[in-house]
Amino acid sequence: VSGEQLVAYSVTTPVTGRATTDVVYWSVSEAFEIGRDFSIGATASYATLDAKASSSTQVIDPLELFVDPTHPRLPPQTTVDLYQTEIDGTDSGFAYSIGVQWHPVSPFHDGKSPWRFGAVFRKGVEFVVREDTRMNGLPDQAFNNVFVVPDRYAVGASYALGKRWLFALQMERIEYADQLKGFRSGV
Repeated sequence: VSGEQLVAYSVTTPVTGRATTDVVYWSVSEAFEIGRDFSIGATASYATLDAKASSSTQVIDPLELFVDPTHPRLPPQTTVDLYQTEIDGTDSGFAYSIGVQWHPVSPFHDGKSPWRFGAVFRKGVEFVVREDTRMNGLPDQAFNNVFVVPDRYAVGASYALGKRWLFALQMERIEYADQLKGFRSGV
């Protein structure tokens, strides 16, 4: 288009923050042999979360094209929005694991099998803590933030070669998509 000038424009958003999360599990486990060739085990866990986090994001917009006009700004920064978040909370929940192992000793005359095959399911825990946000120093919103420890499935096998060598293979599926439960974009 003739007569118009293209101008480059930049909005900067420096972010500072900190976060500490402690997840502690208190567990009890039990295993049983079912016949000569199978074992089953289970673990019950009580888990606690202690979360502390904060962030501060400046949206620096010299031409005021993107700053939020519905929130008053702190003088003298009329072209800057300051968005802050804060979490300081605890929660607890229950998790469990259940597993099975096949150790085929029956086919071996000495009752010792070099083979082990196993599978396990680990149910993750879901924690909920409150998050508060402020825009330009004023309360903006408060909501429950969900922290999810994902569910896991695993299968594995091992072979003992003599008394010195053990070969093992394990495949595990971790359901990271669980972590999107309750996720709030842009916060």
